[in-house]
Amino acid sequence: KKDAIEKILTAIWNHSNEAFILKRNLVIFHLLLFCGLRRGELIFLQIRDFDLDNKTLTVRAETSKVQRSRHIPLNSRVTLCLKDYLQTRKQLKTQYLIASRSRDDRLSFDGLEHLVKRLKLHSGVNFHLHQLRHTFAVNFLNSGGDIAKLKQLLGHTNITMTVQYLRCLPVRAMRADVEN
Repeated sequence: KKDAIEKILTAIWNHSNEAFILKRNLVIFHLLLFCGLRRGELIFLQIRDFDLDNKTLTVRAETSKVQRSRHIPLNSRVTLCLKDYLQTRKQLKTQYLIASRSRDDRLSFDGLEHLVKRLKLHSGVNFHLHQLRHTFAVNFLNSGGDIAKLKQLLGHTNITMTVQYLRCLPVRAMRADVEN
């Protein structure tokens, strides 16, 4: 729900006590919510996976659950957030996009889980990361995106995996189709 998303974003803004952490956490949240990434895909993203000129993100086969590469267009909100974060983390040498607070390496899965626990506490929203992927999918369909494109964006190998998101479509999303 929109209010839950706003509460989580507010928690990120209010409880990230240094610029690097704030910008990193905003990038994490935006990539999950607006690109539909899985947590492993997020953790193993590298800076080379982004083409900011063409506003695309590549999920490499070796980091994908289904072992296939895919390209995801970045919306302008994610692109701005990403550029801001990249400016903040220029001094780091790690190839990984999502860097740890304590060392020049990628954020660990435990570190990501710790972040989620803190956000749950500060936002009052009980959520898990995969729900952001589901939110991306449902929002995509609600805004008129088709199921074949969603399959490609999510990296599903079979359309039956993607079809599960159709059950979440509200009646208002189908009204114009019925009228036509």
